[in-house]
Amino acid sequence: MKSTFLWRNRVLLTSGVLLILSLHLISTGVHPGDLAARPQSIFLQVISPVTGAFTHLSDGASSITRDYFELVHVREENAHLRNELAKVKSDQARLAELEVENQHLAQLLALKDALGTHAIAATRMVSREPWCSVRVPTSVLVPAWRSSPTRAS
Repeated sequence: MKSTFLWRNRVLLTSGVLLILSLHLISTGVHPGDLAARPQSIFLQVISPVTGAFTHLSDGASSITRDYFELVHVREENAHLRNELAKVKSDQARLAELEVENQHLAQLLALKDALGTHAIAATRMVSREPWCSVRVPTSVLVPAWRSSPTRAS
């Protein structure tokens, strides 16, 4: 039975018959209003709300996912900006301390210039708080021609 012509060439014969049938269907075509087109159009009308719902759900899910990843990115950016803001505030406080110290030193220099070159500056550290990085010096200018020291702050 397996040695017959039909059995040996079954794939080739089936392909040929299907090719001829498909060429016939293509050449005749389906016209609107034909009985052959009605079941297809009815099926599409029934299935279109279901496919629309699935499309809407998938769009909503992708939107939620996209929004979540954008929110994660925004949180990371906020953390980075908070760190940067803390650094800027620290630098601002340090610069304010330096400005105060600079003004103090400028006043001392002006006092030294006003007293003349015969003044002797004696500086002593009064205290230093562990929580503050600012030193609080007490400067005493002792003029060579006076017996009592003049206090400068």
